[in-house]
Amino acid sequence: MDDAGVKVQPGERPIEDGSHLLRARSDGLIELSSEQQDRSLRLRQRLGRSEWPEIRVLNLDDHAPARFLRTRTLENAGCVVQEVADAGEARAFAASDPPIRLALLDVGLPDGDGFEVCEHFKFHSPGTRVAIITSIYRSGSSRQQGIGVGADEYLLEPVPGHRLVRTVERLLTAAPSAAEAAVITTDGYGLILSLNAPAGKLLNLSARGAIGRSLLPFIGADRDRVTKDLQLAAAGQYVQTDLVLRPRERKPVTVEVDLDGGDHTSPTVEWTLRRV
Repeated sequence: MDDAGVKVQPGERPIEDGSHLLRARSDGLIELSSEQQDRSLRLRQRLGRSEWPEIRVLNLDDHAPARFLRTRTLENAGCVVQEVADAGEARAFAASDPPIRLALLDVGLPDGDGFEVCEHFKFHSPGTRVAIITSIYRSGSSRQQGIGVGADEYLLEPVPGHRLVRTVERLLTAAPSAAEAAVITTDGYGLILSLNAPAGKLLNLSARGAIGRSLLPFIGADRDRVTKDLQLAAAGQYVQTDLVLRPRERKPVTVEVDLDGGDHTSPTVEWTLRRV
């Protein structure tokens, strides 16, 4: 006999009790739900958003594999994700209850584009943060268009999972001013023209000591790659990467870097750096 008391003939496999299977599946779902709740709580505590019942994110992309990977990354971080595949579906969530805290918007859609959806969200739900994500519109002018319609962030595909999660946390944290980015303006060859206070602190240099110096010697083994990225930015491309920065008389630090030359007529490149 098997565990359920059913007589089994020699050589035969016992028939599993359906109730046992249902209980096992139910226990698995309860355990998964508990894990998700724990991740959600830890995320909200890190962001200083404990009063929110959840971090609800809209994931708009008509390309199913990219949408799937992004959703799994966000769920593992503690977000509750609503997937949609077109602009019409996304617009319906602009004034939803519970509210969407962050909208991740692909640009090229079958019935519109992410720029238009961003404008819709910012008009109907001003408190929703928006990140535009694109694999095609990679120029500095496209990024400026995205920021111009209200986007809080502009990301280039493929977006590494760690960068996606850090972006979500940065956009939704209760104290965004605490993580002000370091911003450095250089010419197309890396010569420093200006920098803000966080950038001076990051390089361990005063503004007077930094202006006129090349930024490239502060970039160690990544220098050749970043030099090529700088050339692309100076030619009008928007570039996102990570690199190891070597401040003066301090230990190296890993930073996320955005390089924006605006358009091909711009004589300068803006570097935005954030510690990882």
